[in-house]
Amino acid sequence: MFPSLPRLLVHAFAALAALALSTFSGSAFAHGAYHDVVAALNAKLAKNPDDANLRFQLATAHAGHGEWDPCLAEVARVEALAPGKYRTGYLTGKSLAGKGLLEPALADLDGFLAVEPKHVGARIERARVLLKLGRSDEAFADYSAALKRSADPELYVEAVEALRRLGRAEEAHTLAEAGVKKTRHDPAVLVCAVDCATDLGRIDEALSHLERLRVVWPRPEPWMRRKAELLAEAGRKEESLAAWQDLYRHLMALPNLERAQPFLAEPLAACRRALGLSGSPAVAAPPAAP
Repeated sequence: MFPSLPRLLVHAFAALAALALSTFSGSAFAHGAYHDVVAALNAKLAKNPDDANLRFQLATAHAGHGEWDPCLAEVARVEALAPGKYRTGYLTGKSLAGKGLLEPALADLDGFLAVEPKHVGARIERARVLLKLGRSDEAFADYSAALKRSADPELYVEAVEALRRLGRAEEAHTLAEAGVKKTRHDPAVLVCAVDCATDLGRIDEALSHLERLRVVWPRPEPWMRRKAELLAEAGRKEESLAAWQDLYRHLMALPNLERAQPFLAEPLAACRRALGLSGSPAVAAPPAAP
């Protein structure tokens, strides 16, 4: 398993990326932006309550914020005002899936994709529904179709992790490697590639990805630590010891006050345990305020 610190860092990175890359996720609007959009649309609807286009935009905003019942209510109004004019199957399918109504959601998504087969969001939503229904082969066919049209790192991470959970390690590895190339070594996808290579015992491949992470991540310490631990897990004790020493030298070369930061305390403690060092290095205190 990945150590807790790198995994938390990955989640933090993914959360930041999701703010900018929310093409298909369940949160296309930030909290404030969602309420601003809804307020603006409702103001327009107060003057033109029978405007189906405004109703459709409002339904889309609700779906993007995970407000399933308001979305379904607006879709019903859209269909009453302009039957069949707007392709609402994606919105209803997404909302029904969000409410746990998988079979009705699947029916709506099937109907929508029959007309809009290139719609990435609907492919992903149907893949998620199919996974929950235990129809994994069909789900990954949808993921594959979506990935042909998208290089979103979060989509690769989602599909790879789903494959890993199902024990389909080779497929997960193949997809992760493809994702590394297509996303140009996106950090979150690189982490998946490390996990997949490790699952299959391909240690040198995992180490290669860790070296890339060491370069592209804002801080190298989590990946230096993971390298040392991975080598130890693989029984490569001398190389592991060298990796721990490399990390220790790196940490000790940092300014005292930087090294004393909480996020570096555990890597330093892990180094000292691995190298059999006792005590703790002195940390200079900041000068007293005048």
